[in-house]
Amino acid sequence: MDPLIGTFCGTTLPGAVTSTSSVGSLTFQFHSDYQNNFPGWAATLKCMGGALSLLANSFPADVCLGGSSQLVAIVNGGSGNYTYQWSPSTYLDDPASATPIATPLDNITYTVTIHDGTNSLTSGPVSLIVQPLPASPVISQNGLQIVSSVPTGNQWYINGNLIPNATAQYYTPTTSGNYTATVSTLPDGCESLSSNIINWLITGTRGTSNDDLFRIYPNPARELIRITVSDAGTSRIHVSICDATGRELVHRSQQADPQNMTNSFDMNVSHLSTGIYYCIIQTEKTKSVKKLIITK
Repeated sequence: MDPLIGTFCGTTLPGAVTSTSSVGSLTFQFHSDYQNNFPGWAATLKCMGGALSLLANSFPADVCLGGSSQLVAIVNGGSGNYTYQWSPSTYLDDPASATPIATPLDNITYTVTIHDGTNSLTSGPVSLIVQPLPASPVISQNGLQIVSSVPTGNQWYINGNLIPNATAQYYTPTTSGNYTATVSTLPDGCESLSSNIINWLITGTRGTSNDDLFRIYPNPARELIRITVSDAGTSRIHVSICDATGRELVHRSQQADPQNMTNSFDMNVSHLSTGIYYCIIQTEKTKSVKKLIITK
């Protein structure tokens, strides 16, 4: 086992640790007293003595427009007391830091010069490539769904909040709210700015309860459900069954019979797995959502 050359315990900065060898590497072990819970350890190490050396890098080297990259200057040797100057200072939050944040608007190349009080070194070039954002999608209403103008890479949001797993071109809203979408491109993964907003309102009209206008039975169901729609007039009736992500699984559309106050029809749900679904109905007068439970 390699010899132990120093230990430290406390909340202040430790003193210098002197290696017993001029070659090889140092190993640092961190131990917790279990009084605090953190996901990991962070340490800043300075190696003093010997020839002054400098390595500069960026993480990541490719950024999406509007994104940021961490620049890093790693210095070894010399006096251990260093000053830093990044050039150019354009787009940097602190050009005199060892680890400035760059938020570039264009491709740019940096260098950093360090000084230890006696000697200076300038790094090699550190280049940042700025990837353009894809064009924002345009979304529109299509019956009981909203649709993006872009076929792939979509992400849907409601009231500014990401909807999990809602990444298809079409989305079926199950709640009222402001819906938007963004598009991400591969392989850089840059996300567009938000699309236009569609305000989706699910409500009944004319003071009548949706429970009176729209019924599902049996519920829970196994194979078939019967939909009854009252007071549909001469409009066309659209019914969709969606999963929790808003993905449409079953759809049926038929013309209402104006001679009947109530229109009824059956829908096959035998292929749906056990779970909770949303049944959405729309006519010219109402748009409503009901939970549908499937059991096997």
